[in-house]
Amino acid sequence: MLLVKRNQNAMPSILNEFFNNDFLERVEKSVSTFVPKANIKELEKEYLIELAVPGYSKKDFELNVEDDNLKISAHKEIKKEDTRPENGDKVIHSEYYIEDFERSFTLSKNVDTDKIEATYKDGIMTVIIPKKEEVLLKKMIKIK
Repeated sequence: MLLVKRNQNAMPSILNEFFNNDFLERVEKSVSTFVPKANIKELEKEYLIELAVPGYSKKDFELNVEDDNLKISAHKEIKKEDTRPENGDKVIHSEYYIEDFERSFTLSKNVDTDKIEATYKDGIMTVIIPKKEEVLLKKMIKIK
């Protein structure tokens, strides 16, 4: 068997220039559809939504209620120089990056949308959705 080593420097490859890091990153981001995983709990006085969204800061998030939908979204501004190490080394391949997302949840009629609260700690977004008072009173009546 004959082993042949090609000299890549002899003739620059158009494909190498075409498929550089920036191109792969753009393609990956354009086809990627990040949807954070969620846990939803119903407690006695409220609903609880927990989203696994590590790598963001509080200012990256936006929560909106429109009609019966709660929309949670995040946008993280990443500068070009943030993707390169400080010592000037070239990154050959990078799979770790934070991407924008949007996730919606349909709210039931028994929630008080004016009292929704959210916290972000240790990569978990926690949204507390209180139930309306009249619903709580109805649940407290027991027939024996």
